[in-house]
Amino acid sequence: MKRLLKAILSGALCTLLLAGCAAAEPRASGTPVSSQETEDPFLVMASFHPMLLLTRMVTDGVEGVEVQCMAEANTGCLHDYQLLPGDLRNLQEADLFIINGLGMESFIQQLLDQLPDLAVTDTSAGFAAELDAEASSEHAGHTHQVNGHVWLSVPYAMQQVQAICDALCAGDPVHAQAYQDNTQRALERMQALHEDLEAQLAPLADTAVVSFHDAFDWYHMTYGLNIVQTLSLHEEEPSTRQITELVERIQAEDVAALLVEPYTQEPPAVASMVERETGCPIIVLDPLTRGEEDPEAYFTAMKENAQTLVEALS
Repeated sequence: MKRLLKAILSGALCTLLLAGCAAAEPRASGTPVSSQETEDPFLVMASFHPMLLLTRMVTDGVEGVEVQCMAEANTGCLHDYQLLPGDLRNLQEADLFIINGLGMESFIQQLLDQLPDLAVTDTSAGFAAELDAEASSEHAGHTHQVNGHVWLSVPYAMQQVQAICDALCAGDPVHAQAYQDNTQRALERMQALHEDLEAQLAPLADTAVVSFHDAFDWYHMTYGLNIVQTLSLHEEEPSTRQITELVERIQAEDVAALLVEPYTQEPPAVASMVERETGCPIIVLDPLTRGEEDPEAYFTAMKENAQTLVEALS
């Protein structure tokens, strides 16, 4: 995994600096309409909040382009998301639809059946096969689903930003230089952010924690945070047996903290129960699935998550 992430970081920057924006192939049969051919703004729809933030890194300050989010602000992750009539109406007007991929938008085939001309950019298409191969090699002998919350791994988020730039340059070439310039600045900042996170979180590698959201597993896979177990609360309520086994493991392995997101309950009932049983404190981290729409919010949240971990676990 570490080798793959280093390759991604190098590739993302080299692709931008040496090749510029290459034309991206949309997943759907539709072709984006250039803003040169219409007086209307070039309308980009992002599937949900993380894609909105990454897209706005590329479009920031570019005139003639409008970026909107398909999912409402309180949606969070798109697990089991059901398309609304309003979603279809909005997407009918879109020149480009930006998605995370990796199964996060489980409705995508249904959407393309209804809107076959919609131009879709899957931001994870460039590394999905590598992730799947990595997962297969680490979990040989049984089926393993790739963790789709890749925006919390800065190297993969960089790949996603580059894919968004490629799609925008292809669909709206009149603004290609502006998209390229924004993307170069974003990738340079993200590279620096990644290096800062590595340095801050490396000393925590020997400190065991338990996560209640599988998004945070990327802090383990990319930055070495020692997450000994993940109990994902969005899938189903854990059984009494699972909770009992978790409590026993926390006590046996001297777990230092419980990681939760701030949007389920505050804190989640299961995490509160485990905290009472073990005395293990709760740490709230932001999975970036809601919040401010300014692209700066990505950098702010990632830095604050790292600072929270360092302060709580050092």
